[in-house]
Amino acid sequence: AGEQNVTKDLYPLTSVLPRDLSRFYRYRGSLTTPKCNEVVTWTIFDDHVPVSDKQMARLRSLSDTEGDPLVNNFRPNQPLNGRIVYRSFLK
Repeated sequence: AGEQNVTKDLYPLTSVLPRDLSRFYRYRGSLTTPKCNEVVTWTIFDDHVPVSDKQMARLRSLSDTEGDPLVNNFRPNQPLNGRIVYRSFLK
């Protein structure tokens, strides 16, 4: 109580989003970490955001709290299991 936190917008969200936000896919899915609860609405943009070699090198150099590199930290594609994938555009 009585505390204030002031944050400065160092990295606006728009800097990591594609320019065209009107074209996307959306589906109900799950978290990608155990227990993989199905509580997420995923939005995947039709366009990509370029990443520089320097940015990739920095991402690849990250490590966890025990100093181990953050590699192979992805989950394989999962079956749709009846989910519907929507898109915001016709073609």
